[in-house]
Amino acid sequence: MSLDQLKLNTDDNVILVLGSEGEGVSRTIARCADHRVVIPPQLRTDQLGKYPFNMIDSLNVGVSAALLLYHIRHMTIN
Repeated sequence: MSLDQLKLNTDDNVILVLGSEGEGVSRTIARCADHRVVIPPQLRTDQLGKYPFNMIDSLNVGVSAALLLYHIRHMTIN
């Protein structure tokens, strides 16, 4: 699911597991997850696959963590 689709309840316990930029998390950890979130790039369709946008494999894990924490902190709680 995309980050915008993530909905949590006020009584939910949350553990964020962030994988490596290239390989993500192990299959064992992924199978334990209730949700898997993807932070989609904000590109126009005509930019996909073109230089320099094809050089971006993933976000830095620190940047990803900051975006996730900000979103969880400021999301509308169900």
